[in-house]
Amino acid sequence: MGFVAEGVKAGRRPELVGGGLIRSRVGGGEYQAGRRSGQEIRGDERILGNSTYVEWALREAEVRERRRKHISRMLTPAQVISCAASAMGISDQDVHGGSKQPTRALARSLACKWLVEDLGMAGVAVSELLGITPSSVSKNVVRGRQVESERRLNLERVS
Repeated sequence: MGFVAEGVKAGRRPELVGGGLIRSRVGGGEYQAGRRSGQEIRGDERILGNSTYVEWALREAEVRERRRKHISRMLTPAQVISCAASAMGISDQDVHGGSKQPTRALARSLACKWLVEDLGMAGVAVSELLGITPSSVSKNVVRGRQVESERRLNLERVS
């Protein structure tokens, strides 16, 4: 509680207010000069950081979104589940439900990671599809990242 009270006493801090790239450039006059010359300055108020970081974050978000769109045109959720099952050597049906059997759990983790992060599905939709809780989906996404990395799997290669 003391931490929050101290923050309230500190008041509004400009370095913690959105504006990202634009805010970080305003201080040096770069933004105003760019506007006068007709240059487009990109910014995103959801991103805090210096201009280099904001540019990187925006590029990464664009790359991820293009990949999601590409994958969603190629694969249905059922096909993604099939890819996860195939990668672990089990049937598609074994991915569904809350079985703690290690191979099934790993396949489910992969499926959750691929459905949420690579296909762009909402966690609640994935939970309904797989017959698990939304909380389990979140935990499985994290574990799925590890499984994908450790086993050097990639949805586009597996499909």
